[in-house]
Amino acid sequence: MRRQIGAGVCLLGLSFGAVVQAAGDQCKSLTYESHNQIDYGPIIVNSIRGVAQDAQGVPIPKACVGVFTETEHKLLAVAETDDGGRFELTVIPRGEYRLVAKYEGFCPVNAKLRIGRRSKDKKPLMLQMRPAGLDSCSYVEAK
Repeated sequence: MRRQIGAGVCLLGLSFGAVVQAAGDQCKSLTYESHNQIDYGPIIVNSIRGVAQDAQGVPIPKACVGVFTETEHKLLAVAETDDGGRFELTVIPRGEYRLVAKYEGFCPVNAKLRIGRRSKDKKPLMLQMRPAGLDSCSYVEAK
């Protein structure tokens, strides 16, 4: 039984590594960053997928989106948004995490997430990215 658990943990770790390697080169070195004045959340989701866009709703391609552990802020998985600003991070088990998204010239997104039970309700996340230097920063909504 212990060998099976150990093998499962090892495979889970390999899965996270594979997700990190699948992203673009600049995303592999994504670092944790938070400029949140108020820390809302967690946003409860069934899966980590959605769209990164600016304040006018224009998709942001090639943005780096990562999932970090809640306490140690260790990068578990990362993806790069496609031409439509879409992203999806799979193989993340239930639990509490931090979603961080970055793109040059924009304030980074940082949101608490809780991945819950799988259900039919799969709301995508909308990452609203604002230009750096504005009084209001980026945020996440479940739409």
